[in-house]
Amino acid sequence: MTRNAESKYLAVDGSAIIASQAVPGVQCLVDPFAIQVWIGDKICTLHCVAFVLACSRLKYVGLSLHPLDQESFIHLHDKAFRYFGGVTFECLYDHAVLTTIDEQCRKLHVSQVFKQYATTAGYRIRTFGFDSKSRCYLEREVNFISRALQKVFDVARFADDGAVHAYISDWLEVDANARLHDTTLRVPREHFVTEEQSQLRPYLVPDSLLYKNLAKDTQQVNKTDPRA
Repeated sequence: MTRNAESKYLAVDGSAIIASQAVPGVQCLVDPFAIQVWIGDKICTLHCVAFVLACSRLKYVGLSLHPLDQESFIHLHDKAFRYFGGVTFECLYDHAVLTTIDEQCRKLHVSQVFKQYATTAGYRIRTFGFDSKSRCYLEREVNFISRALQKVFDVARFADDGAVHAYISDWLEVDANARLHDTTLRVPREHFVTEEQSQLRPYLVPDSLLYKNLAKDTQQVNKTDPRA
């Protein structure tokens, strides 16, 4: 994001979202969700994290067959930023999600790791509360993703988790990021390439930051169960 764009954003920075007129490169919406899928002969739970660039609505979906912990949560951020080819000025999270992460990590004295990751990656952490208008904005995007995938997974059968990853990768390219968005009335991939890609900040994070001191972290990050 250029200095002019950043100044324009900060000048109106009274709410967490600038609705459909979001400045390119400013914000990425981040929210976890879970869906069911048949793998082999059993139903498995996919623990996913949706990443949506607020301006172009370009999407990425990270997934794990295991409940999200601090390490995997950071790892999926890493994958998303590599997919986008950069980072936004800030990432927007549901306050309840990061509260859960922070409470869990504080017990293991690693909460600073996520904050350090964000700082090193070059983006600001921003949250919104239960009554925020931003909740509707974020949930609308995430609901589109989860419902579209669940509709397919209700009838599809996958041989292994690799096949699930391959399907979601293809879905992002040929459907989610290639279809006209109902709000912007533009195709996310085209919108991203023409206006937002050049406004992203470089993403440079050493692997040592991603995995150091996290190997034994088994605390779950579960949006639907704050007791996790």
